Amino acid sequence: MLKKRVDLKFLFVVAVTVALYAMALGSIGGCITPGATDDGPKRVTEMTPKEKGAWFLGIYNAQDKDYRNMVIRPDLTNDQKKILREKKKIMTEVYPVIKTYNIYIDSGAVPTQAVEDQIIQLINDLTGLVIIGLE
Repeated sequence: MLKKRVDLKFLFVVAVTVALYAMALGSIGGCITPGATDDGPKRVTEMTPKEKGAWFLGIYNAQDKDYRNMVIRPDLTNDQKKILREKKKIMTEVYPVIKTYNIYIDSGAVPTQAVEDQIIQLINDLTGLVIIGLE
């Protein structure tokens, strides 16, 4: 019975995580994002580069927190471990790009669309791992 409770708890955590990732994916696609103006939520396409930098970092931090919470679990399956290894690989790749993006903004430069596209693709790769891992 204990095993079933652990599995249900894990499934609940994964379901909540997937829901958050789905919201992030919708936001990346230009849908409404949480937060930003007096007139209502702001679309990613309407964000300033500084707002995008904060948004990218927020998504990264949420992914990092999720990774750290999952990696310490002693009852991970081999499939879950594989997903976490891939997640870590992508996180290691995306962090310096987000950091560089924010350094450009802080210095007054405007990052290229190619850099934004690279960050968005890596974030999509991260969120896709969880969805693929559940199929």
